[in-house]
Amino acid sequence: MFCTNCGKKNDDDSKFCIWCMREVQQRAIFPYKFRKLALIAWVVTALGVGGKTIVDVNRAMDRSVPKVRHRNEMPIVEDQFTVAKGNYWHQRFDILKGWKDVRILGKFTAAGATPDGVDMFLANEEGFERFISNRAHPTLCGSGRTTSGTINQLLDPGSYYVVVDNTFSSASDKAVNASLKVEYTIN
Repeated sequence: MFCTNCGKKNDDDSKFCIWCMREVQQRAIFPYKFRKLALIAWVVTALGVGGKTIVDVNRAMDRSVPKVRHRNEMPIVEDQFTVAKGNYWHQRFDILKGWKDVRILGKFTAAGATPDGVDMFLANEEGFERFISNRAHPTLCGSGRTTSGTINQLLDPGSYYVVVDNTFSSASDKAVNASLKVEYTIN
């Protein structure tokens, strides 16, 4: 299915566009085997056999089909970039209300002329504002100064920042290769 807002392709069962985060219009998909069952039920009802209405049959069919929760993905970064010495890189992303079991997952590597690496961390809006103001900043998780690492963190609804910090290095730019995504389900 294609998003009616941005036009990009999404999974057929997505409720929100993974690109622009807007709600996607859903088409009613009625499995073939249940269409046949509904037709038979309608014929039986029309003939007055069985004493059940088509509404009763539809309710029974709804209870018999288990609801499947699909895992959705939202890419945060899948890129190679350079973080200049004494600088940082960041990417903001939002977790919407209604998303369940939200987790950010990924890995990164960093290389430069000095072996001190970078510090990749995850912060909420307040933590990011404190970081850019050069104040002590709370982080949800962080790698510490390293040349490679992973991230795997549960998240609540809100705005977040992934930060690759090279502000402590006055000697070397860092080439960073990062692959991060958010996985979630929607009720």
